[in-house]
Amino acid sequence: MYDPGVCIDNSITIKWADNYNENLRAGKRIEAFIDFIVGSGSAPKLSKWYFKIILKIVLGKNKLDKIFHLLPQNLLEHQQIVLLNNTYKNYTSITAKFLLMSGEKSPKLILRTMQRLKNILTNAEFHLFKKLDHFGPTEKGFKAVALRVKTFYLN
Repeated sequence: MYDPGVCIDNSITIKWADNYNENLRAGKRIEAFIDFIVGSGSAPKLSKWYFKIILKIVLGKNKLDKIFHLLPQNLLEHQQIVLLNNTYKNYTSITAKFLLMSGEKSPKLILRTMQRLKNILTNAEFHLFKKLDHFGPTEKGFKAVALRVKTFYLN
């Protein structure tokens, strides 16, 4: 599992969800995306008009279109993560060998969560990828992540 979405002590919030949902219903996908990344603490608060320009330049139309397609599911996923706040302690019943992975450039919140999970999942093996961030498996690190998973399951 790479950077799992686990809420510990209300570490993940969905205070951004109302504006996000409103913008999605109005067809304002880039505004909804900005609500999410700012509201989740993943980016500094900038004016929306400025943020739009930055996102369009940095991500480009094709990447933004892919992101926009995922926005409805993103909200549902985060609602479930928050609903399961502090249920991670139930994971002590997992006895299977388990691989937890993260990138050293992932948000500090995720790295703290991984540490807590490591302490609960006694059969877990933890691997930290140098130079990768939260999007490592889908971007530049997919080969390294795939190789690590393959090695884990073949040993």
